[in-house]
Amino acid sequence: MEIILTDEVKAYIKALSSSTEKAQIVQYLNRQEELGHRLKMPVSKSLGDGVNEIRPGPHRLLFFYHKGKIIIVHPFRKKTRETPDHEIKAAMHKSDTWRQHE
Repeated sequence: MEIILTDEVKAYIKALSSSTEKAQIVQYLNRQEELGHRLKMPVSKSLGDGVNEIRPGPHRLLFFYHKGKIIIVHPFRKKTRETPDHEIKAAMHKSDTWRQHE
């Protein structure tokens, strides 16, 4: 399954200072690309309403599936036990915007 990263996601990954964190993100992206919908916890998790997350360490990459592709639209560093609602809503808004301009 092909993965598409938005410019925001690419910039987030590039800005990480730790090469170990970058490598872990790339590893998780590769596994998601290879297994798609079949990949589950602890690497990938559904958050509902079509939003999913890839979970490399403290980082979260929120995505949705669209026409056989994985579209990663929202990155952030998780600091709380639960994924904050505003992060999920941001991903939903970005996915809606992405679909409109596709």
